[in-house]
Amino acid sequence: MNKEFLLELRSLGYGDEERYKLMMKGIRHTLATRKSYSALRRYLRSTKRPTASSWH
Repeated sequence: MNKEFLLELRSLGYGDEERYKLMMKGIRHTLATRKSYSALRRYLRSTKRPTASSWH
């Protein structure tokens, strides 16, 4: 999400109905962006990456 979106979201109060509409709009945009990625990129993003651990 871009900075303008977050600034607008912060300017609205918790009880404001527009806040929830704006949040849903942002979530839909994020999901649409993720769906547009290739299948390989989505697979690589979902796999767990190995973490470095100590030898002890």
